[in-house]
Amino acid sequence: MTKITFRKKDGKWRSVESRDHADYAEYGEDIVCAGISAVLITLENGLTAAAGISNVKSKVCEGFLSLELPENMNASDEEKAQLLFQAVYLSLMNMTHSYPEHVKVRTKED
Repeated sequence: MTKITFRKKDGKWRSVESRDHADYAEYGEDIVCAGISAVLITLENGLTAAAGISNVKSKVCEGFLSLELPENMNASDEEKAQLLFQAVYLSLMNMTHSYPEHVKVRTKED
């Protein structure tokens, strides 16, 4: 099961971390894992390339991905980041409804 944890601080999205594989199907055929990866990589690309937010911390390795927003972003970047995070959160929550045995999403408030 893929476990995804979103973190908020003062009610604002700050980071996301995804661990493990969905185990929906064999490696290379797992549509759940591919969907999760596509959504999270889209978040990274949206933050850095489309929104132009610099200093986003990211780490990607086998079965793991994390993204963390920089502290003290300007208001415009913060607004863009919050919209992107909200869209990704909603997409992943939809996946949990369709594949509850393969994806778990939780939110922690720091």
